[in-house]
Amino acid sequence: MSGGSAGRRGLPAPIYLLAVATFVVGTDKDLLVGILPELSADLDTSAGLVVQLATVFALTYAVAAPVLAVTLAGWPRRRLMLAALGVFTAGNLLCALAPSYEVLLAGRVVAALGAAAFTPTAAAAGAAAAGPDRSGRALAVVFAGFSLASVAGVPLGTLVGQQAGWRWVFAAIAGLGLLVALGLARFLGPQAPGQVAGLADRVAVLRDARVRRVLAVSGTAQAAGFAFFLLVSVHAEHVTGDAALVPLLVLCFGLFGLAGTWAAGRASDRADPVLALRAAVALAALALLAMPLLARGPVSLVALVSVWAFAQWAITVPVQACLLRLQPATGSIAVSLNSSAMYLGSAVAGLVAAGAAGTVGIGWLPGVAGLLLALAGALALTVRLRPATGPAAAGVPLPT
Repeated sequence: MSGGSAGRRGLPAPIYLLAVATFVVGTDKDLLVGILPELSADLDTSAGLVVQLATVFALTYAVAAPVLAVTLAGWPRRRLMLAALGVFTAGNLLCALAPSYEVLLAGRVVAALGAAAFTPTAAAAGAAAAGPDRSGRALAVVFAGFSLASVAGVPLGTLVGQQAGWRWVFAAIAGLGLLVALGLARFLGPQAPGQVAGLADRVAVLRDARVRRVLAVSGTAQAAGFAFFLLVSVHAEHVTGDAALVPLLVLCFGLFGLAGTWAAGRASDRADPVLALRAAVALAALALLAMPLLARGPVSLVALVSVWAFAQWAITVPVQACLLRLQPATGSIAVSLNSSAMYLGSAVAGLVAAGAAGTVGIGWLPGVAGLLLALAGALALTVRLRPATGPAAAGVPLPT
């Protein structure tokens, strides 16, 4: 990697460029939340159909990520990331120029393919650049981009969409994607292809019923939380009669989500991660179930969304901790499968959100999502951490 080896005080500069890239990708993934009313009105399309844009993005990512990881494993990482960012940028440019809903849908598929190829490779490239003694720090920096996307990227995108129009949001994402690609082309040196677990290895991990239970909790919780988050702007208008609250709600989602992630990390390290998982799911479910009854104005809505965001983000950390304890030698494969489970949950979320809005009404959407989270809580009660058996317990690592 060009730019010199890292000194004792910092990581190589390209790792921070990778964090900027994940910030752009994370913003793109969730930006529909803030611009849904404008997009729906401009295209004369129902909110339910607009939500399906997020469903298609998530489903494409979930299916494409493991397939692309295997089929493109022989590509040098630098070339693969630049190509992936090119596809991602092209997809968002197509969205910005889309004359119809159908073209916009195609653009979301293209952008998701680029994101699915880029994100896992960026993580591997960051860890390799930092070296084994600092790979954890590098991964934390790279994936901090996703957290910052919720805190800053989506609120900014919402403001741009409200002031200048939704097309400029996609155009800005495309421009940022191009700039990041140019930066990586300049500062990221060649990297050899990485070892990637084959599909057979991933299926082998799924044979562990304990892993499947944890993944079921993760996917169901994601479906519930994202179903509400997708239509939070419409729900805010329903409760307050004004969309001006949406940027604040998205900001609270990111800030309290970061706090929840930090708290869950400490709880998972100091106590049983299964208990942390159950507590997080229960609190998130209670916050959503209370929302249709207690959220009667801006203050109560912001308060309940903040509690829910804290708990919703706190779910992922103990999920990963459980997977790593269940599969100590192949835990990285289990964690990667969790990414697919979460994106599948995001895809289901679009159907849940559209179905709830069209039947019980937008005011009761949080209650429907809360019931789905209660189901995740019931599944969490079946999770047990017992000593692993078989190849994982033998300490035979598989490539990731």
